[in-house]
Amino acid sequence: MNSLLAELSASVSAAFADEGLAPELGTVQPSERAFAAVAQFQCNGALAAAKKAKANPRDLAEKIAKRLRLMPLFSEVSIAGPG
Repeated sequence: MNSLLAELSASVSAAFADEGLAPELGTVQPSERAFAAVAQFQCNGALAAAKKAKANPRDLAEKIAKRLRLMPLFSEVSIAGPG
């Protein structure tokens, strides 16, 4: 599972970097208990990135999600919560 997490984090980090954001905010982790029924993995970096970029977190998350949806590694990409 660690190699999958590493691959997911690398892809999400690249999407953050492509948006001009700090790639380290793209770290992926297994979903927390509340989200486990919704998704297997999560990345919480959009909110922190939006604060740094003074941008809307949901808009920023959608830009990143759009990039991820183009990658064959992901079968589904969704945004939950504020961003």
